[in-house]
Amino acid sequence: METQKKIIALLGKVAKITKGDTDAETFKLMAQVLQKHGYEAVENAAVKGLEKWTFFPTVAEIVEILKPSHKVQANDSFQRALEHVKRFGSQKAMNGLTRVEQVALKSIGGLSGIGMCTSDEVKWKRKEYLDLYESYADTPGYEDDSKQITDGQAKKFLNKLDVQIGT
Repeated sequence: METQKKIIALLGKVAKITKGDTDAETFKLMAQVLQKHGYEAVENAAVKGLEKWTFFPTVAEIVEILKPSHKVQANDSFQRALEHVKRFGSQKAMNGLTRVEQVALKSIGGLSGIGMCTSDEVKWKRKEYLDLYESYADTPGYEDDSKQITDGQAKKFLNKLDVQIGT
């Protein structure tokens, strides 16, 4: 709730700088959608956006600026996963990874699957992981936390994602 209040205040500041009609209810709704990205990411997006926005932005315009950060997070995440493989070499190492990382890794065969790849195969696994990570991170209602999930939860989430994208 604290993050939401900070984002509402930030949107109020953006509204003063840009043109357009906005109200408290709009700010509240926008903050509900944006809070999953975290305050600092939204603040950084607003700073970048103010360089080009003349009118008050839509949620989509703010999220568009936020998306590249998922690419950076995904890349860092894959490197962290490779370190886990080198260090622990088993599924037990999943405990130190975030929920999004765990689901993306399980989708490409888990840590042991990466550990058995050749260097060329790792490049393909990395690409697949990055795409999956971004998809999961962008899925509404999917929180990025450090709780470990079970295989059943991962399968349930993957099925939910398949339904959302129509496959």
